[in-house]
Amino acid sequence: MKNNALYSSDSILWGTDPELFKLLNSTFQFQLDPASNHQNHLCPNYFTEEDDGLAQDWHPYRRIWLNPPFGKTISLWMKKAYEESQKGCLVVCLVPARVDTRWWHDWVKDKAYVQYPKGRLKYLKYSDGSGDQSGGAPFASAIVIYGPDLELRKNLSANPIEYKSLSLPLEHKRIFARNSSGPRNTIRS
Repeated sequence: MKNNALYSSDSILWGTDPELFKLLNSTFQFQLDPASNHQNHLCPNYFTEEDDGLAQDWHPYRRIWLNPPFGKTISLWMKKAYEESQKGCLVVCLVPARVDTRWWHDWVKDKAYVQYPKGRLKYLKYSDGSGDQSGGAPFASAIVIYGPDLELRKNLSANPIEYKSLSLPLEHKRIFARNSSGPRNTIRS
C-alpha cells in the first residue's frame, strides 16, 4: 500500500527550521533568499513570487540561501542554483532528498556537496498562514551546497556539517572566508 504522505503534501511551501537556518547562517552569512515571500524570508535581501527569483541575478549577493518550492518547479530552482554558483557565488539549498529523481541527477549529483541531516526536519507551515512548526517532514531532507570550484566541495566533504549538535566545525568558517570572492565579512572564531 502506498503511503501518500511520502509523495505529496498540502503545500509546496515549507519554511525553514529557525535553528537549522541559524546554524547555517552563522557560517555562511547569507545575503539573499531568492525563493521566499514577505512572511518567510530569512535574509536581508529576498525575492518573492512576484519578483520571480528564477529570472533575477543572484550572483551579486555572493552567498545565497535557497529553500525552493518543493513542487514541479524544483528542477528549475536547482538548475538556477548551480548556474549562479558557476558565476562565482555560494548557494546553499534545503531540499527533499529525492536522489531517484531527474532533477537530482541533472543538478545535484556530481555538481554539489550534499549533507543529509539525521532524522526528519521540522519545517514551518505557511500553507495555513500560521508559520507554526510542523511535526517531522514526511520526507528526508538534504543540504545541497554549490560552490564555484571543486576544491571548495572537497574541503566541505572533509568537514561535515553536524545539524543535530547545532555546531559547525571551525574549519567551515575558514574555508568560506578564504573562498569567497565577494564582499568580505569579518568572520571571527
